[in-house]
Amino acid sequence: MRPLFIKNIKHFSTLESTNIEAENWVLKSKPAGGSAVLADFQAMGRGMGDNLWESEAKMNLLASIILYPVFLDAADQFMLNKIIALSVKDCVRKFTGSPDVFIKWPNDIYVGKLKISGILSRNAISGNNIIHTIAGIGLNVNQTKFPPKIPNPVSIKMITGKDFTIREILNELLLNLEGYYEKLKNGNVSEINKNYLDVLFNYNRSAKYSSEGEIFEGIITGVTPFGHLILQINEGFKEFDLKEIQYLFE
Repeated sequence: MRPLFIKNIKHFSTLESTNIEAENWVLKSKPAGGSAVLADFQAMGRGMGDNLWESEAKMNLLASIILYPVFLDAADQFMLNKIIALSVKDCVRKFTGSPDVFIKWPNDIYVGKLKISGILSRNAISGNNIIHTIAGIGLNVNQTKFPPKIPNPVSIKMITGKDFTIREILNELLLNLEGYYEKLKNGNVSEINKNYLDVLFNYNRSAKYSSEGEIFEGIITGVTPFGHLILQINEGFKEFDLKEIQYLFE
């Protein structure tokens, strides 16, 4: 496979945000695709919406990877979310040895019912084209104690009892992402979609959710090309956008 990700990595002890640093890097000098920003600590790491991604210094993977998916139409940008999530999922499975690693729509990686990783991607779009993508990834590696306000965290060390170097985790992640990125570039969309649904949390099974204060049971049947979650509720189907639905864990 033609090398795409050249491991051009900027490593900082402290940053406000790896996503912000990566964005500035792109605007100033446009580094090669696959280049990454790595930080030991983020002062303002972001999750979805107003959520913060909290992490002890030097304990976890905090990285943003730069891509230039100019071959992909803006309407298909959720495919990038899929390959990034699949790359993290594969990485977690390798280092934990656990088969129970899932993608919880739209951007979290779970081991069983415990969250191990969050993803926050930003796409710069001009017309119908994606100019660049910043894939921000937080992955719990060696941290074993978390603030009480974080409801269900887990780390690779908590599962395995072993410490890992952040660089070996990042290298595996980049290798995985390169493979999925090449598949996407070569048009293997059906394979990616199947891989995604195979590990989508609660896919094709009845589970409880809440939306607008209402609790109900539904079955996830898929995700639209725009990234909306599709649920079968009773005899009908309904689409949900980001933050319109919450998973309820029993």
